Amino acid sequence: MMALSGTILVADDEALARHSVAEVLQEEGYRVYEAADGTAALKLLDEVEVDLILSDLKMPGADGLAVLKKVREVSPQTLVMLMTAYASVETVVDALRLGAQDYLLKPLLLDDVLHKVRRLLEHRQQAWEVQLLRREVTRHLDFASLVGRSQESRAHDRHGADHGREWRGQRSGGAPDSFPECPERPRLSARQLQCHSRDAP
Repeated sequence: MMALSGTILVADDEALARHSVAEVLQEEGYRVYEAADGTAALKLLDEVEVDLILSDLKMPGADGLAVLKKVREVSPQTLVMLMTAYASVETVVDALRLGAQDYLLKPLLLDDVLHKVRRLLEHRQQAWEVQLLRREVTRHLDFASLVGRSQESRAHDRHGADHGREWRGQRSGGAPDSFPECPERPRLSARQLQCHSRDAP
């Protein structure tokens, strides 16, 4: 299986452990940055964008939880996995509650590191693809709805035009071309008119 592309930050004050993890990740094709403590990790996060942070829990300066809190504030899409030799139920619960995706127990097993890194990045990629798909489906549905409303409007306009032509046709078809002439009144002579005037009351 091919390695996923991605940028990873490894923060650990134990140089040997940090170098070992960084080296095996680079061999898998990931781009890797290293930080010797939490303060250096936070400074590096202001300069580069990373997909995943592997941070030791106990470090000088800012510890792993401080790094986690800062990441959730400034880069909520970045994944965080804590490494610790002092894990307790309370520590794990606190880390997960603050937004960590997973944790690793020291001494580290490099195969376990690779497995969890791959799983997290695959899940992140799938979630991103689902989000893009949902956006595409929503855009398609909005466009289809717009086209449907436009077709319905045009059909309504055509119906109104046909109805208007039918109404005008009925009016023109029902009206007579000419009105019947009124019957002519009989013409009276001047003498008849005079007689008619004398007879009128």
